[in-house]
Amino acid sequence: MIEILVTGEKLVGKGIRSLGTVIEELIVSATDEIHVAAYLITSTTLVDLLAGAAGRGIRVYVVVNDLGEQPAGVREKLLAAVKKFEHFTVREFSRRNKGVLHAKVLVVDRNKAVVGSANFTYSGMTEGNYEIAVLLEGREAAIIARIIEEL
Repeated sequence: MIEILVTGEKLVGKGIRSLGTVIEELIVSATDEIHVAAYLITSTTLVDLLAGAAGRGIRVYVVVNDLGEQPAGVREKLLAAVKKFEHFTVREFSRRNKGVLHAKVLVVDRNKAVVGSANFTYSGMTEGNYEIAVLLEGREAAIIARIIEEL
């Protein structure tokens, strides 16, 4: 299954769902684990959703390019979740690799994945930017989760 997702007031609707809404639905519905790979996360709401999932016992694995490049509020919330939950992991791509992690991917339960152009920011996921993403379901989501673990 592949579904097109978008942000941007001219695009949402008309049979196409909002990227931000789908990301929230996926995180809330997770039953086992969540993988995130992102260059930039500025949405504290997203981090709160991930921490909430960890509070339900969901394993959360986040890879960002550079933790120092994330806004202070996001960085503090990510580090607080790491301290609070044994099963909440944050890794920095730039500390172990050459190049830049520029992916924008979320995988839930190794079964559903959102892959697209949007950074995990308010503008990228909700309104402001015009972004396109796809929601994949099936074996490819598990492959993406394994790739994120190798970053």
